[in-house]
Amino acid sequence: MGARARSGAGRNPRGGWGRFKALIAQVYGKDETGKPVALRHFVTNPAIFIHGDTAKGRIYWFEVANNGPGHTPLIGSYGHYEDEMRKVDGQWKFVSRKIFNEQLDDRLAGPENPVRSAREPLGSNAACPAPCISLASTLSGPTQD
Repeated sequence: MGARARSGAGRNPRGGWGRFKALIAQVYGKDETGKPVALRHFVTNPAIFIHGDTAKGRIYWFEVANNGPGHTPLIGSYGHYEDEMRKVDGQWKFVSRKIFNEQLDDRLAGPENPVRSAREPLGSNAACPAPCISLASTLSGPTQD
């Protein structure tokens, strides 16, 4: 996937990196040596469904910090992304991304499996018609539904 379809790609977080690092230190604290906690963000199980020149993706994420007992890893939060992409001049661009976080009341996902809604074309409530190509992570690669 290429850059975003609209402006804003590669921007610093709101308020800049210094504010972001200060927020992380405020939320996660410091390690035993007084340094800010090391935080890592992981993405897993990407499921991308291509519908002609549009696509929907669902990607799970979680974050791990070294602020557990004895400097051990601790999962801080988890959720998933709901992405919409569009092919522009032969390149895939992000149109939108919704971020769901299971630790924030206003960002909770619903009870349904998020991947199911990715099978529907953008702007449609219908199931993905043939030939819908799934790029869900599989050992055999892309599949046609």
